[in-house]
Amino acid sequence: MNGYLETLMKTERNVFIDEYERTKNGFYYKKIKTEFGEIENQSVPRNMGGNFRTGIFDLYSLQHIYG
Repeated sequence: MNGYLETLMKTERNVFIDEYERTKNGFYYKKIKTEFGEIENQSVPRNMGGNFRTGIFDLYSLQHIYG
């Protein structure tokens, strides 16, 4: 599941970057709570300006692990 979510979020970030001319800035890691359980260490892409937010999941379902 982690790989699938990462691919979706990377694609979403790339569209965002193409539209707003910002650069990539790696990933940070989250724990995601779902109705099916928790996903540990999910990498979430970020951009240089720090204003990219994925629409894949509700931001309130995220908890920082590190990064």
